[in-house]
Amino acid sequence: MSRLPCQKKRKTLELPEPVFYHEPPKVLVQELMHMAAARGIIDLTAGSGVWAEAALEAQVPYFGLVLTDVHLSELRAHLIKQAADG
Repeated sequence: MSRLPCQKKRKTLELPEPVFYHEPPKVLVQELMHMAAARGIIDLTAGSGVWAEAALEAQVPYFGLVLTDVHLSELRAHLIKQAADG
């Protein structure tokens, strides 16, 4: 049975699917932290790690909730790379 052109593919575990579509720019996050004189960040949606990066650069404590163990390991690897580069 062939698919019609307008039919979508069925979701499978092998196909990657974007999760975080609308993250704020890092400069906005940095400005909000500056305006609020943030001494720490509690992030209930860690997402792509924009708030975590800004907290790392400002050297303030950060607590973020992640979705899965894979999300945690990928975010941690990204932050370690960012810390090493900058």
